Amino acid sequence: MKQLVQKCECCEDSFSQIGIDAINAKHIKKLVPKLVNMLKKHQLAGTASLVVVDDVIIGLDYIYANADEIEYAESILGIISQKSSAIIDKILLKHADIEMYPIN
Repeated sequence: MKQLVQKCECCEDSFSQIGIDAINAKHIKKLVPKLVNMLKKHQLAGTASLVVVDDVIIGLDYIYANADEIEYAESILGIISQKSSAIIDKILLKHADIEMYPIN
């Protein structure tokens, strides 16, 4: 499981990068409190940061709080990935303008 965990070259923090469903950054104010609550609910003490590229949230970096969390990296990543997808789906269904563009 250690291969999921990377070490920052500048500060030695242990972290993982988690791909999440892409969502426009305009929804960040709705998303952040829900993600914070999810982390607290699962008693995750690490630090999370959203990865935003060209106004699109595409991922989440999670810095582990301690060695105990690193031991459970696979479970932690599964929880964050699954729960963040559910949160994003609810936000998209309630607040997003969804359009379909035919490609053929």
